[in-house]
Amino acid sequence: MKNYSTIAMAIIVTLLTAGVVTTGLTQPAKKPARAPAAAPRRPASGAPQIQSFTPGFDDMVTMLVQPRHIRLYYAGTAKNWEMAAAENR
Repeated sequence: MKNYSTIAMAIIVTLLTAGVVTTGLTQPAKKPARAPAAAPRRPASGAPQIQSFTPGFDDMVTMLVQPRHIRLYYAGTAKNWEMAAAENR
């Protein structure tokens, strides 16, 4: 009869080996390294270049909601209820 510690060691080694193999299979593939992007060049005319802009949630609130609230505030302080009602729709 085998020693229990030998059997336990064999089970642990088997489980660790299976874990290492399955972990290697489930890892996402590595993306190839990209070459560093070249520095943006300015046009020959010396005019500033327009950079890309992707608005976040805070930018959307500032651009869309805040002006509406400002108009609603000024309509209320001027007691212009028609404009306040139009802004509140």
